[in-house]
Amino acid sequence: MFYLLFTLVGLIFLIWAPLNVTIMTGSIIILIPTVVRFSTKLMTGHDISFGEAFKAVVLSLFLPIVGLLWLVSTLGGVGATIEFSGVGSLIFLVGLFAAYALGYKISLGLEFKPSMAIAGLSTLLSGVGLLVIRSFF
Repeated sequence: MFYLLFTLVGLIFLIWAPLNVTIMTGSIIILIPTVVRFSTKLMTGHDISFGEAFKAVVLSLFLPIVGLLWLVSTLGGVGATIEFSGVGSLIFLVGLFAAYALGYKISLGLEFKPSMAIAGLSTLLSGVGLLVIRSFF
């Protein structure tokens, strides 16, 4: 049922979105898991499937969002302003990156250090790939 719903949403997106947005979105959906597969093979030697890489990307994007929502609900409930500066901002960014790497650790079943390396390398390579794709549109 999930795949049917996912296919339906994809078809609706194909119909309503402009062509350049559709091509960019499709290339991003293909590029980022491919980069994660390459990074995992390079760092650990494990060969993962495209579906596992896609699941790793989705989970690694989901966990920082959950962390941010938890932080906002915790700090916002006491009336405090959410503002980070100095060492607090560095701790905040390290926490977000740890949550991002934890998504790779959980979904790929690796140790935390290799998952941090995979997260960093795949983020850099995906950013370069996105810049190249964006230059065409």
